[in-house]
Amino acid sequence: MRLMLVLIGLVALQSRPDVGSGNWPHWRGPTHDGVSRETGLPVTWGAKCADAPAPAESAASAPAPTPEPAPAPQGRGGGRGRGGGGREGRPIVSLSCAKIETTNVAWKLPMPAYSGSTPIIWGNTIFLNTATAANTGALELWAVDRTTRAVSWKRPLADTNHMERKQNMSSPSPVTDGQHVWVMTGVGVFKAFDFAGKEIWARNLQADYGKFGLNWGYASSPLLRGDALYVQVIHGMKTDDPSYVLKIDKRTGKTLWRVERPTEAVSESPDSYTTPLWVEANGRAEVVITGGDVVSGHDPETGREFWRADILNPKRDRNYRIIASPSFIDGL
Repeated sequence: MRLMLVLIGLVALQSRPDVGSGNWPHWRGPTHDGVSRETGLPVTWGAKCADAPAPAESAASAPAPTPEPAPAPQGRGGGRGRGGGGREGRPIVSLSCAKIETTNVAWKLPMPAYSGSTPIIWGNTIFLNTATAANTGALELWAVDRTTRAVSWKRPLADTNHMERKQNMSSPSPVTDGQHVWVMTGVGVFKAFDFAGKEIWARNLQADYGKFGLNWGYASSPLLRGDALYVQVIHGMKTDDPSYVLKIDKRTGKTLWRVERPTEAVSESPDSYTTPLWVEANGRAEVVITGGDVVSGHDPETGREFWRADILNPKRDRNYRIIASPSFIDGL
């Protein structure tokens, strides 16, 4: 039996429709720092396979290891790195277990494959960016009713899915305002739906602006603020195309502005897997982007850079990609 389990730890929370309660409307939650205001939650939880695994083979009887495949060619001329790469698309096999024992898990839902995205929650609705198979298949948006614990509807996002080393193309997390939900994919398809599952708009950023060139695949989530979505494509390992930041009208899907974000990073270091952050400080709002060795603050109205801090990789290490998204707490 192959399945993946999404463990819902918020089903016991209050379901008031305000952002400050049990809602988790976007990556890292209501305060963009991964912190929940809820209390009385379990401090431990987990799942384990109750089937005893077969004894490990001895070194003498174990089969010879399979040789690593040859490195795959780099896309778009190899980008700044012109080296490294390889092993894209290697299969990752889902857990096979007939009996799973859980601790402090309120309920579980079988999934067709794993995903790197975050479950997004508003009231009694949970949104999931889902792959129909680990390494192949398609991408879907699922709406799950956390009261009935069943899938309310499924909508197609993209008819392709593949591996980029360790992750498939369902890694970006959806975002919601309580009336609509927006979801990005690793293949560039970006869609908007209402809570009934009606598609509002759809577009493909790779078709509009060129192929993504990240070594480990695109995984950034959109930032929703007011009537706009902010999307970053910070890359360079597998492309010579520039990195950029977009402001997109949430109602129509049209680009309001697009600004390039240059960097002196080399090899894999131009790539970033972070999510933009909204900051209000010193009397103004900023969209903060990390990646390509630097942190930059952008004007939400025009996209121009207010400031840039080139401090994250002073030695210009060739493999210093930025994965952790920024947080803003107490003026820092």
